[in-house]
Amino acid sequence: MIHTKEVECQLIGMILFDGAVVGQALDAGLREDDFKHATCRRVFGAVSELFREGKSIQLSTVLDRLSVGGLTEGELGIITGLKAEIVSTVGIAGLIESILNASAACSIGKVAEDIGRRAKQGGDRQALLDYAEAQILAVADRDISTGEVVTLQRLADDYVTTRQELMTRGIEVGGGGGLISELNDILGGMRPGRLYILAARPGVGKSALALNLSYHAAVKGNAVAFINLEMEPIELLERLAGIASNCDIFKVQDNPEKLQALYRGINQIEKLPIYIRDVPGVGLAGVCSMARADVQRRNVKLLVIDYLQLLAGEKRETREQEVAAQTRGLKILSRQLKIPIILVAQLNREAATGRPRLHHLRESGAQEQDADVVLLLWPDGDNGTIFADVAKHRGGPTGVRRLSFQRRCQRFTGLSFMGAET
Repeated sequence: MIHTKEVECQLIGMILFDGAVVGQALDAGLREDDFKHATCRRVFGAVSELFREGKSIQLSTVLDRLSVGGLTEGELGIITGLKAEIVSTVGIAGLIESILNASAACSIGKVAEDIGRRAKQGGDRQALLDYAEAQILAVADRDISTGEVVTLQRLADDYVTTRQELMTRGIEVGGGGGLISELNDILGGMRPGRLYILAARPGVGKSALALNLSYHAAVKGNAVAFINLEMEPIELLERLAGIASNCDIFKVQDNPEKLQALYRGINQIEKLPIYIRDVPGVGLAGVCSMARADVQRRNVKLLVIDYLQLLAGEKRETREQEVAAQTRGLKILSRQLKIPIILVAQLNREAATGRPRLHHLRESGAQEQDADVVLLLWPDGDNGTIFADVAKHRGGPTGVRRLSFQRRCQRFTGLSFMGAET
């Protein structure tokens, strides 16, 4: 679809026809400056403000908001006409995509012109290459920074069809490890403004612990934003279903009883306020943008990022400096948003043969410095027991806890959400 003035007008007309769809546009990453047509740009800015403030979006409220900055009779006629021409919101996704594509093309064109001017000025080639890369990445990061929000309801609605398709093709899905704990006594609750690092070697269960914490937070009414950089969303859904219902989530395609139990587990969790951002390759700027939007729009009380080493880093001299910038940025974000942030991270290979220590945090000692709490995990053989060492706890006690893990359902019995304050 070619981006024209008519496309913008049609989209704005749909928003005025049904104000609820502005959330879909914002979640897709659409912004006020993506619109070329001045009136459409003003209207989208107004409806975005109303949406973030939780106010009703209809023609009268939009006109009231626009009148604050001055509204000409010509603009009034255009806006009123936009709504009059719309009878449904069918096809809105295509309109949003068209505008985003045109905006990206325009941004890339401007960057290309800017790089061309810099190139004509001469100078050090490496400096020019670094500048060109930074400008292009800035456009790319804007594009991926929003990500698509996937609710458990949506995943659940599509699950039966997806599972049947996988079974038909003979594809086995599932896998992974897990962990659960009784840590509330030592941590005293997950507090707003704090950065929690959960670290382990691959396969120990750091992602499963993060999901357990997310589940119990949501059960208690706390909205959770889960930044997913590793797993398929359907796998997250299955794990959460196992946690909720104690059902076996593995090899269900060969066992109708297991499959039905999994469906029942999905029914239990589909209404939980867990919002999954499936954004492989996102950087720190994108995470910050998504987190601020989720706190404003969804009243998110807990942010989970899985995991640190998959975050795209800004170009620095060393990888250690990249990681240090990320953990510092996340610590600042937790303070600004006044929510706890759980950051899953990997330990280096030296931690594979025994009890891990803080110096095993992979690639950067800054993780230890920036985190308020560092939890190190390691298995006690293959007997389903996991050790959890609260190796750092700013202003609180440290110590080791022995945890029980039910691998078949990814569930950790006895775990209660370490209450984010509201």
